[in-house]
Amino acid sequence: RLGRVLIGPAWPAIVAVALLGTNYSFVSYATGGLETMLQTCCIVWAHVLVARSLTEDRGLTVVRALGVSALAGLAGLTRMDSAALLLPAGLACAMMARLRLKTWLALLFPVALLIGPWLAWKLSYYGGILPNTFAAKLGASLTPERGVWYLVLFAFVYALPVLAIAHLRERPLQHLRSTRGYVWCLLVPIAVWSSYIVYSGGDFMEFRFLIALSPFIMLLLAAPMALVRVRTVGVMLAVYVGASSFHGAFFEKMPWYRAIEGIPQLGHHPTDPRDGWLQLGESLNEDVGRTLETDNHVLIALMQAGAIAWTSSLPVDDKFGLNDADVAREGVPLTERAGHRKVSTIAMLLEKEVHLAITHPKIFDPSMLDESGLFKMEELHKLYMLRRVPDPSQFPAGTRIVAMPNRPGEADLKIIAIYLTPHPAVDELIERGAWDVYTVDLSEVDDEGS
Repeated sequence: RLGRVLIGPAWPAIVAVALLGTNYSFVSYATGGLETMLQTCCIVWAHVLVARSLTEDRGLTVVRALGVSALAGLAGLTRMDSAALLLPAGLACAMMARLRLKTWLALLFPVALLIGPWLAWKLSYYGGILPNTFAAKLGASLTPERGVWYLVLFAFVYALPVLAIAHLRERPLQHLRSTRGYVWCLLVPIAVWSSYIVYSGGDFMEFRFLIALSPFIMLLLAAPMALVRVRTVGVMLAVYVGASSFHGAFFEKMPWYRAIEGIPQLGHHPTDPRDGWLQLGESLNEDVGRTLETDNHVLIALMQAGAIAWTSSLPVDDKFGLNDADVAREGVPLTERAGHRKVSTIAMLLEKEVHLAITHPKIFDPSMLDESGLFKMEELHKLYMLRRVPDPSQFPAGTRIVAMPNRPGEADLKIIAIYLTPHPAVDELIERGAWDVYTVDLSEVDDEGS
């Protein structure tokens, strides 16, 4: 719809849909269950209404203003940063509304009705309007260069520069007219959202931040195809589909794999047969889930506060701070990689009386022990991803590591966790040999001068 309104001819708009439909990242998120596609749907439909208002004689009617406002409110409830991508559309509506009171009321009332009570509740409950994730993900040092790299990588893996060059080789002077004079309806949202990505440093999940922008990018690429020879269009589509297929098949084998996690890896974490999060949660529920029937629950601290928490049913402390305001604001930097940049300190975990601290699930290996059977401090540091334990001097004397089964009823592979605060249920598992336990060699902390 947006393509037909802005471009005119049907087939370039159909080509844009084809580009989206063969985009590996877009299709993956379309079936992934995240909020990304709902955000994209609301934003695109809001722009359709704005584009119709710009291109048709009726202009911005009250009904269209109500629709734009309602869709903006729904997009904002889905993801608060939708405001950045909707800002150009909002400014266009304001210009078209002029001094018409009914139109202004139609623009403001639905979004105020949807967003206003929610923001008021956030302010009273959380003490602020911005989400906790803003502080957790952006509160550490910003890395705009990573945001630029994120955009460049997306363009590179999908061969977008090749498509752009093929366009310009044909009729470059006519391309600016190919969107019926409304090319800015595509360029401005792309520029605003790209600036936001640069500011935030991108994301660690495969091009998730670019999904909502992808319809605008594909329309901009498809718009001039009415001026391009059919043979050239065929070559361009073949190159694009080939690049998308190559990306889907080999992305994890590329050098940038560690900086951005591909779709297969994201789906691999919960279900991996060795250290899958779902089965680890089930194992925890089987071993210590009975404490939920008492007032003395086992409290676990997780970096993966979703799948493990869901299947274990245990109360969870979020070590990344996405659901913990203290960690989001006072946690220490963990990594410069976009996404999860802060982590709770050992002192924070002890203050909350966390019993088991699970970092990134890691399978126990005998090489983690020194000659005397103590757990090496250097192995404990490795649990904290790209950095080290933030405050190892805060470990209580005699801190232990437990190795617990990663699957219910099986003991061939065990996941390690830091045992911080004693709990009778954990002690009972250790005493009967269901869980192994190892004392941490804290002498290395003294050697480091901590």
